[in-house]
Amino acid sequence: MMRSETFVLVVCLWAGLVCSVPISPPIPVQSSEPGLRFLPFEPKPKVELEIFIEVLCTDSRSAWPIVKDVQRHYTNEKLDLRVQQLPLPYHRNGFLATQGIYVIEDHVPAFIFSYIDAVFANISLFSTDNTVNKTETQVLSDLADIAVASTGIDRDLFINDIGNKRSATIAVWKYGVKRAVAATPVYFVNGVDVVVGTAFVPTFDEWIAFLDPLVNPTP
Repeated sequence: MMRSETFVLVVCLWAGLVCSVPISPPIPVQSSEPGLRFLPFEPKPKVELEIFIEVLCTDSRSAWPIVKDVQRHYTNEKLDLRVQQLPLPYHRNGFLATQGIYVIEDHVPAFIFSYIDAVFANISLFSTDNTVNKTETQVLSDLADIAVASTGIDRDLFINDIGNKRSATIAVWKYGVKRAVAATPVYFVNGVDVVVGTAFVPTFDEWIAFLDPLVNPTP
């Protein structure tokens, strides 16, 4: 066999080997685009504001009403608001509270943002300092009280199903980390991470100044 023929054969074998390797993503691929759309509108607007939050993060609590007001300013026909979760390891109960979101999504999805609002309103109840002497069962009982009051979900259903949302919560955490999100809140506009202002929580006016050229471009 000539040297050139040998080279071609090696290349072909190498190409075949590469092509035969199965697709193996580094994180779980979800069946639909991750995140919760707030007041979704179809067709989807061209501009999307995406925020990563954790329901036991005080900065997330401060940012949440602002981004909702920003969407209301433009209307959901012009600005899509997508909410992602990133449970933080330094908040003792952040993972558990995030699991609760997916229980609500499965059973009473119309009230998912009511649950988020209610947990934000009671954030101090679940702080590390206030729960350091509580068991996870006790914390879950308190969380269930809030879930029932804000969504009407059956208490036993919430408590019994929350453990089943571990994998879903891990998947969203991995999704955030893969996108280099290491804290909350973090913002993306049309997939690009943005920093507006000097803090983690841009003001309403800062958002409007940034988004106006995108939402209402000059002809």
